[in-house]
Amino acid sequence: MEIHPLQLELYGDLSCPWCYLGKHRLARARAAAGMPPTTLRFRAFQLQPQLPAHGLAAGPFYSQLFGGEAAREQAFATVASLGAEVGISFQLGLISKMPNTLLAHRLVKLAARQGAEESVTEVVFGAFFERGVDIGNRDALLGELEQHALPLDLKALADQLATGEATDEVHADAAVARSLGIEGVPCVVASGQVALRGADSVEAMTSALRGIGAGIG
Repeated sequence: MEIHPLQLELYGDLSCPWCYLGKHRLARARAAAGMPPTTLRFRAFQLQPQLPAHGLAAGPFYSQLFGGEAAREQAFATVASLGAEVGISFQLGLISKMPNTLLAHRLVKLAARQGAEESVTEVVFGAFFERGVDIGNRDALLGELEQHALPLDLKALADQLATGEATDEVHADAAVARSLGIEGVPCVVASGQVALRGADSVEAMTSALRGIGAGIG
């Protein structure tokens, strides 16, 4: 069933495993629902905006978040299993630093100006969750982009990141999220209305997208 094009926005944080999982599930759901591949925009949402710019040690952070090491390992195993179903190779044990994601979100915003929002978002997610890269570090982020040989002006990106450019765009996304009542991510907004909350199954997302399409048909 083919549905009419509409603007989809995925609100998520680049250090949130459920957002990475939700992004991949949504991609499969869009394909199953007959959605054009150019209808998704990534919107910034920081789950931990209070973290210091240099981040925190990941081990203690995750242990506190999940209520102990055993619970942390169980959560990691669950995420890894679910990720494998959609082609993500989660390597959460490689993460040594829990970053403040403002820098990474700014990078995505700046890359969008060069027409590379989707590819850069995927690289940043993969760098953090599959390779344990500190995505709160500018040089590490730019190094990832260089390794992937993306068609980007890396010099311009480096200069823009150094000056704080696009910070207002990240904060603007957060303001819109608040106005929509979004308190957790991932969250999908369709044509300005919240349509999906959480990293639901591909089947559930497909059904929801078809419903949205029928509603605007």
